[in-house]
Amino acid sequence: MDIWQWREEFARAALRYAVLAALSFRDAHGYQLLTYLKEKGFGNIKGGTLYPVLARMEDEGLLRHSWDTSNTGPARKILMLTDEGRSQVEIAEHAWKDISLSLKMLTSTAA
Repeated sequence: MDIWQWREEFARAALRYAVLAALSFRDAHGYQLLTYLKEKGFGNIKGGTLYPVLARMEDEGLLRHSWDTSNTGPARKILMLTDEGRSQVEIAEHAWKDISLSLKMLTSTAA
């Protein structure tokens, strides 16, 4: 694999954490999340990848939604963190730091 394939692989692995982190700053609909994640370096995440993750996170009680009908277009599902989702942001942050440290130790240690 080349570097971009590795980046995509890591981005998919971190997607749930990225969604939690993004929604901890502001509520958003799915397309806004896709755009925001792309701006932050997550590449071109496909809707077919993101939307099932969002649905699972909502089923797990990490997200909830409301409908925005203020635009002239179709209603948009606005996603927001639940209290459980907010608590998971911090847990995920610590877990990510731990795994990053473990990977750093692995790559800096002679076999």
